[in-house]
Amino acid sequence: MVQVQNIKISIVIPCLNEAGFLEKTIENCLKLHGNFEIIVVDGGSIDDTLTIAKEFKNVKIFNSNKGRAAQMNYGAKKANGEVFLFLHADTFLPKNTYNLITKHLQEPEYIGGSFRLRRIHPSKYVNLVLRD
Repeated sequence: MVQVQNIKISIVIPCLNEAGFLEKTIENCLKLHGNFEIIVVDGGSIDDTLTIAKEFKNVKIFNSNKGRAAQMNYGAKKANGEVFLFLHADTFLPKNTYNLITKHLQEPEYIGGSFRLRRIHPSKYVNLVLRD
């Protein structure tokens, strides 16, 4: 069983041209209660993604090779947390994220997890992507 008292959770956000979403996602992460570090790993954005990320002094920013897996792995190597939370740049976490994660870490049968997605702005394009 993992000791969860004040455990650090590293939120790793792989980015590539996410200027339209990243600011609100980081703001959401910074409002979370708990022991978090936020890591943005850019894969070569040509928009304002890095400029936006640099506006937040409490966010660690790195550059890596392009590709979600490469960026996630790079962020994990740079992380100081005991737990990694990989987050899409257009996704918000629930307010009680820390409690949800640490609660399940106390149960030995859990080795990983995910949150359910809920779309805020329905789009026919998202429906096309999600359907087989």
